Amino acid sequence: MRKTLCSLLLGASLLTGCSDSKLVTGEVTYGEATVVRKEYIAERSELGMVYDYFEGEFELGTVTTPENYTIVFKTPQREYTISGSDKKELYDQFKEGDKVYFGLQTDVLVHYKNGREVLRENLEAKFVNAVPKTGLEKQ
Repeated sequence: MRKTLCSLLLGASLLTGCSDSKLVTGEVTYGEATVVRKEYIAERSELGMVYDYFEGEFELGTVTTPENYTIVFKTPQREYTISGSDKKELYDQFKEGDKVYFGLQTDVLVHYKNGREVLRENLEAKFVNAVPKTGLEKQ
């Protein structure tokens, strides 16, 4: 029985092949971009209805929305919106109309079958950083 099961498993793996995937960290690439919009939303607290999960009912409570910094970069291909309460430093670094070098990193998911590469899948480009274009060379 055990020998038959091993033979079946070996045969199935030969027919379908062994497959595996590996995430490869991409290089950081820089391109030119322009700051086209900036937006700041201050932290605010409002009185509103809040659901109490322990009691299973709504009650009057305070809802707090954290501050948010948004900066939009336009490259020749598309616009990238970088946003968050942790983006203050980036927000303060630029003004609308500034020309920058904009850094992106695209990771690649590489698929293998029987030890051979069969497919490379580019994942979503991630923002790395932006540096002022004035007086600086690409890094």
